[in-house]
Amino acid sequence: MTKYSTTEKQPSRMFVDSLHGGGSSQITCQCGRRHYAPGNLRNSCEENDYQDMLDDCIIEQSDDPEGVVIEYDSDFIYYKELSGNVFVIDCACNGLRRYEDFLWNNRDVIRKYLKVRIDQEAEWANQELTKNKLAGI
Repeated sequence: MTKYSTTEKQPSRMFVDSLHGGGSSQITCQCGRRHYAPGNLRNSCEENDYQDMLDDCIIEQSDDPEGVVIEYDSDFIYYKELSGNVFVIDCACNGLRRYEDFLWNNRDVIRKYLKVRIDQEAEWANQELTKNKLAGI
């Protein structure tokens, strides 16, 4: 049994592209896997420092082969954020797929909620407008 989740079903590109994210030379995915892109470190460090960092990554990977991913050919590890969680793009967990499936499978409920919420927000805005007019603002 593995302590890291893995699924082959990836989130859609449409969903991934709709989220805020970034890139880093090292980052931990919400599933617990630590991802490293030593290519970026090579460009920003002295050769000895780079080799020391790379050796540390390799030792860490040997201690936890499923939990440490070294992407030798990448300058950055790309990630997206959702609900306070960081999801590494192309991580074996494909954790964003669970959120995408939830949203899509519950789209009718979400649509109804958004309509009710928008209508309520509009009513509150109108009440504030009325108060401001009465106050001469």
